[in-house]
Amino acid sequence: MSGSLDAVARETSWVDMATRARGGRLRPDRRIRRHGQGPATTAATLEPPSPSTDPGTDPGTATVATTIDPDPSATGIDSGGDDGVDTCGEDCCLFLCPPDPDGSGDGGDCDVWSQDCPDGEKCMPWANDGGNRWNATRCSPLADPDHELGDACAVEGSAVSGIDDCGPGMMCLFVDPATLLGTCIADCGGSEANPQCDDPSTLCVIEFEGTLHQCLPACDPLGQDCLQGGCYAFGHPNVGGFACGVPILPSIADSEPCMFDWECTPGSMCSRPERPAACEFGECCTPFCDLSVPEACGPDRVCTSVVPEGLGPPEYDTWGYCALPWTGE
Repeated sequence: MSGSLDAVARETSWVDMATRARGGRLRPDRRIRRHGQGPATTAATLEPPSPSTDPGTDPGTATVATTIDPDPSATGIDSGGDDGVDTCGEDCCLFLCPPDPDGSGDGGDCDVWSQDCPDGEKCMPWANDGGNRWNATRCSPLADPDHELGDACAVEGSAVSGIDDCGPGMMCLFVDPATLLGTCIADCGGSEANPQCDDPSTLCVIEFEGTLHQCLPACDPLGQDCLQGGCYAFGHPNVGGFACGVPILPSIADSEPCMFDWECTPGSMCSRPERPAACEFGECCTPFCDLSVPEACGPDRVCTSVVPEGLGPPEYDTWGYCALPWTGE
């Protein structure tokens, strides 16, 4: 019987989490308080069905109903009320609690390659400044139950919170900002010096100053053939390939300064200082172009190879970006 109760508790937890992720309201009696604000517990009770409401049911048959401790002060749970009013306040979170915005909460910096977090946690990229892109790492508790590679997943709070319900060796990526639902994507294996991906159709993408390292589908930057996100260049200081990535919203327009490729709109890249300049002031978003098409960038720009000829697969020799004309100075 205890196994059945555990299964019900896990299923209930996931239903509540999915409801919240889709923008629904989480009932106060299912929410938990942040770490350190009192234990949150659930108890299972067995209640016989009422013969008067279901005459076809054997009165001796037990059904399972999950309840919480009726004394909120003893458990730290704010049970709210039947009117559905949320009395839990800012101390509540969903299936896992994110760290404080100033980075002072649980889960300090960790190594995404060595996964040096304590048991039951995983090292995840996150935005420790409340921004819209990953800039740090933290240890995050593993969800129970968790989800496998390619499964639909959910994040807590935002796509860059560092908290999701994917299993170890994965993160929830390509997250819809409205529903907070995405897909479990594999971390790169190996090491930063020798990264590896088990799926031959993917490439190891290391971005955002090394905080993110995922195996993402290889793609065509001109055809923009990704099923999710957009096809971007990746690699610094030189471009190492092209893979499907997540557009960072709001996107940066062409000819505007950038730091990372995913900041640009799909179909554009962030220029590299080691290649011919796309803007006079430094790195900026600039469109991809076809090197085989004359004047692909119009009269004021020149289509220039993204990867120097011979340093990549043959198809790379036709993939360019719009750069300023070279004056020879």
